[in-house]
Amino acid sequence: MYGAIRVVVADPTAEVLDGAGGRWVVSAARPDAIEAVVRDAESATEVRNRIGDVAEDATVVHVATDASGLAHVDVYRSVIATRSLYLLEAPAGTLVVTDNFRNAAATLPVSERTVADAAVADHLLFRTRVPPASYLEGISQVRHGRWRRWDADSDTWTTTRTAGLTGGQPPQSPRNAIARALDTHIEHAGATTATNMLSGGVDSTLLQTFVGDDALFVDHEPPEMSHERDYATEAAGLLGVEPETVSFPEDRFLHRLESSMDHLGYPSHFSLTPVFDDLFGRLDTGCFLNGEGQTRCSAWTESPASERRRRSTRR
Repeated sequence: MYGAIRVVVADPTAEVLDGAGGRWVVSAARPDAIEAVVRDAESATEVRNRIGDVAEDATVVHVATDASGLAHVDVYRSVIATRSLYLLEAPAGTLVVTDNFRNAAATLPVSERTVADAAVADHLLFRTRVPPASYLEGISQVRHGRWRRWDADSDTWTTTRTAGLTGGQPPQSPRNAIARALDTHIEHAGATTATNMLSGGVDSTLLQTFVGDDALFVDHEPPEMSHERDYATEAAGLLGVEPETVSFPEDRFLHRLESSMDHLGYPSHFSLTPVFDDLFGRLDTGCFLNGEGQTRCSAWTESPASERRRRSTRR
């Protein structure tokens, strides 16, 4: 039985609101649609039944109390969420819910921070732990597309699979549909134009045809990466664009990798994480598109580099 709950949210854009039987914390790329459901619904169950239709990249925490104290807790992670939610019980019997693994780990005494043997295998195979497991025993993750509830009366957790993605009919004009989707992402990032991060690969090259002439190329110094420069040069020539080139020195990679691990509390999932961390700290403000599998949009709308790094990334 949990005696109390502590919700620790690192996302600076998260919204806290009251509605549908308690207090809600919404962290999302497009929180307005979720907030409308929360304010309109009569219960948390109604929110659960409707949220799958409006949530894109999102996590939600709901805390309800009654005369005797904590009544129930709901946590939700959308089916395509890039953000996480971690659950653990603190030594004093407090339920801790947080979106940052480092904050979760800091809750456990050092003597209780045990890395499971499977964590090493998962990281080598998948570059991450497979939910609901995390890098430390005693800390669990909410799985994608799941709504979990803890009820004080029964002192049990229940898990419900929420609505997932549906295919639907293909658009009559795929190119127009893609263009509209890009415009929507850029608009929600608070920008009117975007710079494509051109690598010469299939995804970024195709994406460049939608965004005009604005392009950015990261030039890695090691000779082993020279083929990347060749790919980008060839793609830029075929497309008739002249990308801005930013050099990434080899000796900065290890420093940035260590820094990202310090901030995250676990090994970086992607080798590009330290590259982007360094890159966006040196670039002017703007909106950048990364065509990796599906278009993700990242926006920095404030001048100081520290503010740009602080802002959440839509990946």
